Amino acid sequence: MKNRIVFLSLLFLLSAGPAFRAFADTIQGTLKSVDENTKKMELDTARGFKSIAYTTATRWPAGTAAPSALVGKEVKVEQDDLLEEALRVEEI
Repeated sequence: MKNRIVFLSLLFLLSAGPAFRAFADTIQGTLKSVDENTKKMELDTARGFKSIAYTTATRWPAGTAAPSALVGKEVKVEQDDLLEEALRVEEI
């Protein structure tokens, strides 16, 4: 019985994992500022300014020493809609 519960739990996690990616939104714009104290960045998008939080788990472009190195550049940010945090930042 215990093995069955473990198996069903693993099956659920494996099948539900890709569904959580459906809650990601991609935002494109110019990175205007980065506040490394509050871990927030400001993007100038076609719809206006957007403030996005980031964490230590956020993936940045290879070779980026600090998030502030991308200020003034065009970026694409993949944001988790549920947590409202940046998952990945790519330079365009």
